[in-house]
Amino acid sequence: MQRALLLSILLALALAGCTAPPTRIVYVTLPSQNAIAALRMRQSTGTFIELVGTPFLVGGAPSAMILSASGRFAYVINKNENDISLFKIDTGTGQLNEVLPRAQTGLGPAALATNSTGSLLFVPNQGSDSISVYGIGADGKLSELSASPFLLPPGSNPSALALSSSGNFLYALSGNLSSIFILSVDPQGNLQQIPVGSPFSVGKAPLAMAMTSGNFLYVTNSNDDTVSGLKADATAGTLSPVPGSPFTTGTTPTALVVHPSGTALYVTNQGSANISAYVIDTTLGGLKELTNSPFPGAGSGPTFATTDPNGLFLLVCDQAGKAVTEFVISQTTGELSSTVITASLPSPPVAMVVTK
Repeated sequence: MQRALLLSILLALALAGCTAPPTRIVYVTLPSQNAIAALRMRQSTGTFIELVGTPFLVGGAPSAMILSASGRFAYVINKNENDISLFKIDTGTGQLNEVLPRAQTGLGPAALATNSTGSLLFVPNQGSDSISVYGIGADGKLSELSASPFLLPPGSNPSALALSSSGNFLYALSGNLSSIFILSVDPQGNLQQIPVGSPFSVGKAPLAMAMTSGNFLYVTNSNDDTVSGLKADATAGTLSPVPGSPFTTGTTPTALVVHPSGTALYVTNQGSANISAYVIDTTLGGLKELTNSPFPGAGSGPTFATTDPNGLFLLVCDQAGKAVTEFVISQTTGELSSTVITASLPSPPVAMVVTK
């Protein structure tokens, strides 16, 4: 029954793809060049063409990147400068134009997350064990909350964030402590650690998280070669393991992405250079690995993954190979194509986003 649900949703997405724009822009962070590469992706074939003017210069060691809810702005973490760059996106050409000044963060900013309304931006600061919170204006500009940054316990080193579907709870991943800190979020964006159930222990050396609209949270445990599956309580924010958790992956799982339908999960395995793929039980949150998983062809060092908004393609950052590799996602099974399209880059990519 679960596979039938996946098939019906993926088929619906395939039909929705018929009304998608003919091309989308893929932005890729290149930390060693202090730049962002931009590729135009043809939606019908997945083929890439470099944008004129790429790569675009940014601050020191750009790492994480996220788009605004409107798709008109992009935010980029400059890890070596402890700040955030705001870019206006020319929706016609895909060109990026930075809006100064940059917003200051804590020490060692590592990731970006926005709430569902696009009114708040959250940043974990590894070096200062804190989370910075900003309001997002209509012009895309950031205004840090007066009570920000919000402190976590010493040594927590928060490296990744995920928000509940309601936006009432924020989950902060500590690879250093192999734990997840759970914080309530008030309407203004102020944070407070919940009194019971936080921090919550996961596997060894967790690196990344992904949340479904059904409040299932998945975490890659890089030293255990597993993914933890957790259910987030919509009222209390507390976490509990889903049936069968943790789930086996390839070697050294790094990043993961939930399919836009919410019914499939893809995990990059850096050590075994492949992709593990699972069907998500949307009722209980369990994972069932697809028959031909893990899938080869992810390059020599896959470390990050995302999909296009319609879920037709899986795009993977291959750091060791200095490339983006792209799989076609089967709209009937969720499996990945045996052949990939590769876009070479001038330096190792770290993260990427795809325009709407």
